[in-house]
Amino acid sequence: ELQPGFGHDFHKHPGQEEVIYVLEGSIEQWLEQKSQTLNAGDAVFIAGGVVHASFNVSDKPARLHVTLGPSVGAEGYQLVDVANEEPWKSLRG
Repeated sequence: ELQPGFGHDFHKHPGQEEVIYVLEGSIEQWLEQKSQTLNAGDAVFIAGGVVHASFNVSDKPARLHVTLGPSVGAEGYQLVDVANEEPWKSLRG
């Protein structure tokens, strides 16, 4: 669940694909340098290694179902934070 004003900043999962399905609410979804709004019932596929981010810019919580695969490492996923690197840190102002 993403509370209003919160999100998952720019990152990538090397070697893992991800699917995000919006159960309730809406999110601003970034894939590389392009954003789109996803509403309840929408989904997005993110190929392995693609930089992405999800933000709740609404005034209501957003509930998501997120699936990553294949499983890697002790926690089942690998996350590389790129939020402080260009061009990612300048995209949202």
